[in-house]
Amino acid sequence: MKPITMPNYKRVVAKIKKLKGAIEVRKFMELCAIHQLGEMRPRVLRGINVTGGKFPAYSTKAFYFPKKTPGLRSKVKPVGKTGKKTFANGNKHKSQYFAGGYSEFRRKMGLSNRNRLSLRGKMLASMTVKPYTADGAQIAFSRRIENLKAAGNNEKYNFWGFTRDEQKSNLNFADRLFQDELKEVME
Repeated sequence: MKPITMPNYKRVVAKIKKLKGAIEVRKFMELCAIHQLGEMRPRVLRGINVTGGKFPAYSTKAFYFPKKTPGLRSKVKPVGKTGKKTFANGNKHKSQYFAGGYSEFRRKMGLSNRNRLSLRGKMLASMTVKPYTADGAQIAFSRRIENLKAAGNNEKYNFWGFTRDEQKSNLNFADRLFQDELKEVME
């Protein structure tokens, strides 16, 4: 998954550069990226994609969930379709059958079916702001495994990016921040 480079704020960056170093551009852009991230995470948790649409419902197609999954071992009880803990040949099940699919799995784990992309919260928690260029910043994932999960999830949920409202909000934030910085420089 490629990091998101902050949208092109040419007019804001041009204003900052006119002040000849009075305002540190990278710091300014990092603050804008932090603000953007603060708007993006809650949207994703509400199940809204970058176009403003809702995420699709979780699958109700039956599946087996492995007991070996870290963090969920104590919650997953190896049971097959028939409700028995062993196969007819006497071998023990190593996974739990969920007739109602991933939706039923989440419900039995005590998780909401409304929140998307947050089984353990690690992926969204690893979203971070990184310096990009001398006058830029980007939002990326701090851990490779979370980046890989995000890439797969983005194919289905289209969450990686900014809505129009988020972009407008961040430009307004950038303008307010610039005005505050300008006041500080002029004092």
